[in-house]
Order: sequence, then structure tokens, then C-alpha cells
Amino acid sequence: MRFVILAHNLRSAGGLSVGRNIAATLRRVADQHEFCLTLPAGVGYESVDVPSRSELHYLPRWLGSMSQIWFEFAKLPGIIRRFRPDMLWGLGNFVPPKARCPQALLCHQPYFVYDPADQPRRVWYRRPEVRMTLVRFRRGLPQTHMVFCQTNTMVERFRKAFDFRGEMAVFPNAVSRFAVEGSPACPTALAPLADRFPLLCLTKYYIHKNLHALVDLFERHGAALADVVVVLTLRPDDDEAAPAFLRRVAKSRARGHFLNVGRVAQAELPGYFRHCRALLMPSVLESFSATYIEAMQFGTPILASDMDFAREICGDAALYFDPWRIEAIRDAILRLKNEPALGPELVRRGNDRKQLFFRGWDEIVADAVSRLERLAGAARKS
Repeated sequence: MRFVILAHNLRSAGGLSVGRNIAATLRRVADQHEFCLTLPAGVGYESVDVPSRSELHYLPRWLGSMSQIWFEFAKLPGIIRRFRPDMLWGLGNFVPPKARCPQALLCHQPYFVYDPADQPRRVWYRRPEVRMTLVRFRRGLPQTHMVFCQTNTMVERFRKAFDFRGEMAVFPNAVSRFAVEGSPACPTALAPLADRFPLLCLTKYYIHKNLHALVDLFERHGAALADVVVVLTLRPDDDEAAPAFLRRVAKSRARGHFLNVGRVAQAELPGYFRHCRALLMPSVLESFSATYIEAMQFGTPILASDMDFAREICGDAALYFDPWRIEAIRDAILRLKNEPALGPELVRRGNDRKQLFFRGWDEIVADAVSRLERLAGAARKS
């Protein structure tokens, strides 16, 4: 069969990881097929070992933010028409409106399916971008036969948000098993916190991560949380709003409650998880986050927003709080501090629950390809 795989808008953060892993996995699990892949240039796809019979088209960046619009309207229709695919799979919340073949898409954009009331007030600067993406998404949806989402929560919300009657399936991120023996050494950056109560907030900066709430928390309740420090993992290039947030932290009277260690390499993760008292995740929007599962694997208690995406992953292995109420975050932290038996109990529950989520990319992608083969075969017969 001939497959078009659209990944040209997966160029950063979790989307980039998903796109590169799928492209690499296709060679191992579906090399019998022919592929036409659209990819973003200059972010690492050039080194991916793609399927042996692949036609590659790279999205250039010479037009800046206009490159994607130009590519999708001026180039992509001709690419698809000449390749004559049996199946098209859009990996980045996008499929074209007139592909003339069965289409599937992977939706991992929580802004599409959550009510605006559940979204941060500071998201105003993202509104034009989100709306434009949603318009493109809606144009292709009527011709879409199958939708993949990363969790059951997203599947249910997607059906409700778009009244989608087609086939749906869960396509999660792969989560690796880390081999950790003994007790990892304390990272040098955490050494000054030996007599404090460090909480790890392992994330890049995005507005939906709700990190501003943590600054508000310590500005209002710093005295009650005197020994608590939040370990951030941010870089100024995470997002266009990241520099402003880092400046706010630096100028805040609560700055002593934050330690920003920058990007943490995967090899360093065990040390950070084991030498922080808990993982703190105040996010208000997610599609899927493997960070919860990593915390379970490393034996770290979890403090999480009381949102459906967190509850699906964590179940009873987290202490939840209302992410919109500063006092609720404060109370959850203080409860973890003041109840010595609570942390070990959350870790025990996490050890039981984490087994539900360990799947490799080969298994995940092979299952998706099998579904797409069936869909394309049915279209041929009809």
C-alpha cells in the first residue's frame, strides 16, 4: 500500500518527539509499504532512518511562520495527487480537505477539546494561532475516516466537541522503562536544597502549564511554605512567552522559592526525581504527559491538578488540587509535608499503576498501521 504521512508541522517539544519516533518506527514495522512523508526541515528528521521506499518532502523555513500556509496550499495538493496514496495519515492535527483517499489524523491539541473556561486567562496571545489551527482542522475533518487521540479522555472529549461519528482509537506516547539501580547521586544543582523541601516541576514553559499560579502561590503564602522550593526546568527559548515569565520570577519577592536548572538530560532524570520530595504539576490542559509515569517509576509522590487528563494517568497514585485555587495548591503541599505516611503510600500506588502504561513505539505504531491497512482495504473494496 501507499501511505502519505503528514508530519511537517511537528517541529518542537512533544510533537517533534512523536513525529520523529513514528517516522523511525515505520521502517521496523511497515517497511513493506511505500511512504510519502512531509517533514519540517532543520529539526532532526534528516537523520531519521525512514522506510526504505520513502519519498521525502521537507517544509522550508525561509518564509517564517508563512511557510506552513504556503506549503499546505501551494505544494501539498500536488504532492498528494502525484503520489496517489491509498491512505493519508496526518500526525499534526491537520489533514487536507480534498485528498481523494481515506484519511486519518492524530489529534494531540488539547485546546481543541477543552472549554475556554478551562484555559488560562493569559492565553490571549495564543488565540489567533489556536483559531487559525482550528479552522484548518475543521476543514479537513468531514473527510476524515479515523481519529487517533493519546488518551481515552481525549477520545471522549473529541467526540463531544466535534460530534465525530467515525472510528476512533487511542494512540499513546511510548513510555520507556528506566533501569535505575541503587540511589542516583544528588544533582549538583540540588545540593544547596539539602535542608529545604524541593518539588520538581519538570516541564518546558507553555501557558497551559499554569506556572504563573506558582508565583502567585509563593507571593501570597510564602510564610506558610517557607522551606518549599520549586525546581523548574525552563529555557528562554521554550516559548515566546518564556522570557517574560523568567523575568517575573527573577523580580518577584517569591524568587527564593524557585530554582531553575534549565533543560534536564534524560540521564539526569533519576537524580532529580529521587532527590525531590514530589513532582508538582499544576497544568490545566494536556493531551498526554509521560512525566506522571516517570515519577511513578522513580518512586516520587505526585501533586497534580484535579483534571480528567491527570486522573486517567495517575488514578489513586496522586494527591490532587484545584489548579485555579492558590489555596488548594498550598494545602496539597502542606498535607504532603505534614503527613509522613502519605508520600510512601502514593509511591506504593504508583508502583502498581505504572505497569498499565509501558508500551514501546513498535507496538503502538504497528497497531495504528494495522488499523489504517484495514481502513484502506475497505475503501478499495467499496
